[in-house]
Amino acid sequence: MEAENQDEQLTNYPGSPFILARLLRPQDRLKLFELHPKEIDILRHNIGELKQSKQIDIYSEDSFSRLKGLLPPPSRRGLVLIDPSYEDKQDYRYLETAMEEALQRFATGCYAIWYPVSLEENPQLCRIG
Repeated sequence: MEAENQDEQLTNYPGSPFILARLLRPQDRLKLFELHPKEIDILRHNIGELKQSKQIDIYSEDSFSRLKGLLPPPSRRGLVLIDPSYEDKQDYRYLETAMEEALQRFATGCYAIWYPVSLEENPQLCRIG
């Protein structure tokens, strides 16, 4: 996040797509899914500005339903980051189902789930660093 922020102050948060894009090695691929019509245009534009943009595919699809078909990856190695909006309370159930199916298809994969942390419930998290 240092690339987006100056003077050790957290003013801009890059989001999971940009964090992952920075970590890509030349042989890596990144597949991003976005359902919100306005957000996908912004995502496509911003990803297009990155030097890693040719390694990144962006889909206007539901990642929960698409994940199963992507596993296992051809390399038999991979990291799956699931970062739902959690705007729809059903996302918690969709996440559980998607993980059950993913683990059946790709049990040796690495999985990370982005989970919202409320500052109201965890005021000690207000300070970063």
